[in-house]
Amino acid sequence: MCVAIPGLVKRIIDEFEFSRMAEVEFADGIRSVDLVMTPDAGAGDQVIVHSGYAIRVVAHIES
Repeated sequence: MCVAIPGLVKRIIDEFEFSRMAEVEFADGIRSVDLVMTPDAGAGDQVIVHSGYAIRVVAHIES
């Protein structure tokens, strides 16, 4: 069984050739997540995260 949870991208931390790290807020706190599989994700987007990687952008939230 695969468990993936939604989180809110707060900010991009670092961008490398094969990695794009962001701070993502979850119900229990903020964690570092790799956005390499979701290149269009940015601050304010909700993403689905599995094993430390964002695997899908769910929605864009306007501030």
